Amino acid sequence: DRVRKAGEALEAGGIAFAGSRGIQRVQVRADGGEWIEAECERPLSAYTWTRWRVVIPKMSASTVEARAMDGAGRW
Repeated sequence: DRVRKAGEALEAGGIAFAGSRGIQRVQVRADGGEWIEAECERPLSAYTWTRWRVVIPKMSASTVEARAMDGAGRW
């Protein structure tokens, strides 16, 4: 492990799941800023989670939020 200094980029990742509706996209933001589009992996099937990752540039935030859009277009 290394200690991240203020102003350095942060790589974040997680999983999103919406049952049979699937996941269209994932977005992440820091401290209420602009939403950044995450890179999503292709799920193994229609009934599994979707893994995602994103790099947040110049991270100095204390709060990071993620949201996922399901296959029906709902956040």
